[in-house]
Amino acid sequence: MPSTSASKKGTLPEGASVLVVSRVTGGSWSTDCAGDTASGNDWFRIGYVTGKSVSSRYGVTYVYAATSLLVASVSTSETPTVRLVTASLTVDFAGSAKVGEWIETRVDIQRLGKTMGFANAYLHVNERRIVRASAVFARASEGEP
Repeated sequence: MPSTSASKKGTLPEGASVLVVSRVTGGSWSTDCAGDTASGNDWFRIGYVTGKSVSSRYGVTYVYAATSLLVASVSTSETPTVRLVTASLTVDFAGSAKVGEWIETRVDIQRLGKTMGFANAYLHVNERRIVRASAVFARASEGEP
């Protein structure tokens, strides 16, 4: 069970990616940052940090982070959320993953305009790229599902 009395294993650099393997309940935590406060007892169980396993990086099976400290990479800065429809999708398979290997997805948004969006996605096993996808998206009009 995660606890605020456990020893700190490290600090994530800005922009680090993590693989959250589950959400668990543990000891209470609270934080105050730039006037915003948050508290709770839910934690993210983290298995990988920037493509490297927690066990090889820190010598423990998992590390934990308070749920309010991490932001999902799929969040959007636009309000309300932009609704997109896939207009074109191309996928190139350059390799494969073995059973039990972790696959990390990296998305690069090329442009999100008024009517169209363009993005590439890359799937990696460790640092080995196994899939490249390229997509064009159309913004859904008001009232479209």
